[in-house]
Amino acid sequence: MAAGGAWALLAVSFRYPRPDLHESLRGGGFAAELSLEMGKLGLGELPELSDLARLSLDMTDRFDLFESAYIDALDLADAKRGPSPYEASYSPGQAADVLLNVKRHYVESGLNVGPAERPDHVAVELEFLAHLANRQKDPTDGESFREAERRFLTAHLAHWMPAFSERLAERPGMEVHAKLAALAGILGKARAAAAPGPAET
Repeated sequence: MAAGGAWALLAVSFRYPRPDLHESLRGGGFAAELSLEMGKLGLGELPELSDLARLSLDMTDRFDLFESAYIDALDLADAKRGPSPYEASYSPGQAADVLLNVKRHYVESGLNVGPAERPDHVAVELEFLAHLANRQKDPTDGESFREAERRFLTAHLAHWMPAFSERLAERPGMEVHAKLAALAGILGKARAAAAPGPAET
């Protein structure tokens, strides 16, 4: 099964906070929807989904505090020690090389990232994976997009999500985001390891 729905939800969760996202998270609706999408992918029982549902219900009911926690953790994070939302912060290589490599994957799949966005931001990478997964429904080109998803996960997102999740877990008010990053890593690892197959539906 294609993972477009799960990737898209995870991408939304790492965009700048909005009141409607806060309400969906706090009320448990977001966790339920993500659980439904990931349940379609044959990953079995994931304790992290239960943890997400529990942590969501414990969130603050004040949007301003939710927004402040996000800003303190992600917008003001120390690039090398804090929970930076940029892949290059987790790479031992040069940041410019990471950015160029990520962007090459996008261009090869027919996408362009605008100058206002860094291509290695977690939300941009997750949106790219949602695009690749949704294109796998094409009966003629589906497998090429499945292979593009595998290559991108292997080279990029799957390897830095565990560290990102660990750093998020250390920041007050970011427990839900830490669990979401952990789930992105689990999904990425599973999708990267999946054997090639026919176009997905």
